[in-house]
Amino acid sequence: ADVVFVFTDYWRSSLKFVADQEDPTGRSIVQVRLTWTLYNAGKASLATSATTAVSFFANLASVLKPLREFGFFMGLCVMLVWALM
Repeated sequence: ADVVFVFTDYWRSSLKFVADQEDPTGRSIVQVRLTWTLYNAGKASLATSATTAVSFFANLASVLKPLREFGFFMGLCVMLVWALM
């Protein structure tokens, strides 16, 4: 859910960073902003999602089987949510 806020903030910021630039390929300003947002917000959200997933995957070292399964499941869920965004 936090990933949505990151993308929204980057989309708002993109107007300031992209508005002054002209695109040599002739793409519209919306396409340029979207590309900029996906590139920059994708890197930021990947870092946060990866660290969250690793913290869940750390439960794989537990001797308790339900805790290991929970850690594995939640780590996969976090990375799948990032991939689907």
